[in-house]
Amino acid sequence: MVKSTNVYLHDTYMYIIETKSSINSLYAQDRKRK
Repeated sequence: MVKSTNVYLHDTYMYIIETKSSINSLYAQDRKRK
């Protein structure tokens, strides 16, 4: 039970990091264009 919860939290954490980095790169590209 605890192990599956840790895996779930880890996957969620990695997903959030990937989403933040992709948003940051899109934001940086948008700033360069202006």
